[in-house]
Amino acid sequence: MSDINLSNIKHIILVLSGKGGVGKSSVTTQLALGLVDKGFKVGVLDVDLTGPSIPRMLGLDGKKVHQASQGFNQATPPEDYASSTQLIHELIDAASMGGNFLLNIGPTSTGDIFHTMVERLHDIGAWLDQNGISVFDADPYWMTTQDKDVRFMMGHQGSLFYIIVLDRSVFIQNNNNKDNQLMLRTPLPLQSSSTITLLNGQNNTASLPWTTVLEQQITVSIINDIPNILLDQNQHAWVFKCIL
Repeated sequence: MSDINLSNIKHIILVLSGKGGVGKSSVTTQLALGLVDKGFKVGVLDVDLTGPSIPRMLGLDGKKVHQASQGFNQATPPEDYASSTQLIHELIDAASMGGNFLLNIGPTSTGDIFHTMVERLHDIGAWLDQNGISVFDADPYWMTTQDKDVRFMMGHQGSLFYIIVLDRSVFIQNNNNKDNQLMLRTPLPLQSSSTITLLNGQNNTASLPWTTVLEQQITVSIINDIPNILLDQNQHAWVFKCIL
């Protein structure tokens, strides 16, 4: 919370403990009501992530109470949390810009991890099992992307290059509806001998044909004949490995 938001608040009382069920909400409610009884204007910010009981104690059950979802809150429906795709895209964006990605997963007061968060972790782990080399063994590409929903990473040794597509709509479907094209206007470090494959968790993926064309003095790289069946084997984001 910024200093600007707190600039008009003269006194802040923090009630906390390292354990659940010891009476934090009860103490907070009694403090608030006691101060109101003495003529003070009091606001209560409840940051209980597992079972906010302040509304019940203040007789506000059923009333609209603002709840933030930076952590688990039992009153927050699962669909209001960031999806697996959103989280994976944030991870890719952070890596492609040289940043770090911190995902805070907090347990409930019983030590359990909320099932929605477990699902997110499994999905992120599955994607990284298949595509993690493009994040962990690579550095940001120095050239700013000119392609919407596409990110680029350069392998640590400079012999590998990764093209990461965030949205399937980026692919252009051919007339036979079986294959796809990927057209990239960002200058790429490809050479005539470079080979391109789509990571899919297997080592037997055949190289994809690619070419370049000149459009309005811009070199456009085109990856051809990308089968739908290959795209179907992945989700969230698609990673092409280029051997330079």
